[in-house]
Amino acid sequence: MNTDEKPDYGDEPRLNTRERLEKELEGPLREGIWETLKGLGFIDQYEGTDPYGLGDLASDYRQIDQNLPANNFAQKGPPKTPVRIDTDDRGRALAEILGHYVDTMPAVMDFRKKYLKRGSLKTDEQVDVWIAKKAKIEECERGGFIFINDWYNAHGYVYPDIEAKRGGALEALDHAAKAIYRNLSPVVDRRVSIICVMTGRVELTRIVINWNINHLFRALNRITLTVDPRLTPAEVAEAYKAQRDRFATWLFGGAMRGRPMSGKMLRLAVFVDREYREGRTWADLLEAWNETCKDPEDRHGVDLPGNFTRDAKRAWERVTGSSWGRRQQINERVANDPFWKLELKKEEQS
Repeated sequence: MNTDEKPDYGDEPRLNTRERLEKELEGPLREGIWETLKGLGFIDQYEGTDPYGLGDLASDYRQIDQNLPANNFAQKGPPKTPVRIDTDDRGRALAEILGHYVDTMPAVMDFRKKYLKRGSLKTDEQVDVWIAKKAKIEECERGGFIFINDWYNAHGYVYPDIEAKRGGALEALDHAAKAIYRNLSPVVDRRVSIICVMTGRVELTRIVINWNINHLFRALNRITLTVDPRLTPAEVAEAYKAQRDRFATWLFGGAMRGRPMSGKMLRLAVFVDREYREGRTWADLLEAWNETCKDPEDRHGVDLPGNFTRDAKRAWERVTGSSWGRRQQINERVANDPFWKLELKKEEQS
């Protein structure tokens, strides 16, 4: 991992982070990946004092880039998540009733009295601007509390959490949102709770769909659905299929394939991941593989080592969802986890 100080470009005009990264990668950035880096907090980490250098930032960019297809979704970033499917008339009536109860919650009443003019905020965008302004005023380096900023911008990326001073507007908002969540979950999440505090609207949904992306192994990606039990199985299946198709188009550039794998190929994937290391030849691996095979049918012919190499790499790629060319990079990224060292540093400072 690159633990050097932030780069010094000598007499050149001072470059911002994006320009430095473009210089490091020798080309323009894809907007979707840049937004993902910001959303995951990597840009803030690089611009801070953490041991996360330009080389780390470039490495993370490349990892994400290699997991994205060259299509419009990848250029712009993933569609906004979570996806919320609106409720029906009965649900809207329930939302109005719940709003009456929210209006009587002490934490909500206290926040609105101190920090909001009645009816001053009506849209999600206005709430977003309000939180951003307060964050600039109340953010602190230590001694505050963590305001969990479960909020999505126009690209669908969650903003980083904020350490804010105690006794301010964000802490009051946090208390009010928690009061709503305690009483109305699981129908509301933190985002909906914050909107409710700020606008007075209780937003109920019949289905909430989240895309959970892992940038190391595609096989770890997940789609989660939270559904109203009044929905029929057919309605849930229809919603899931639509989102699964969108997910596959964005992530893979086409249909998501789930062809079954033979037991031999699954065992080969595990074997090659465990045994392959720098300096070991594929001929050595082929010999070791044949020695471990209990079933003679699983053995590879020693006269065709190229077929074994091809099959081993394909097996690993199909199980993990990642390309074999990224395996060493993944190993280094996991072994040199900058976030673990960052947590240790925070513990030392506290």
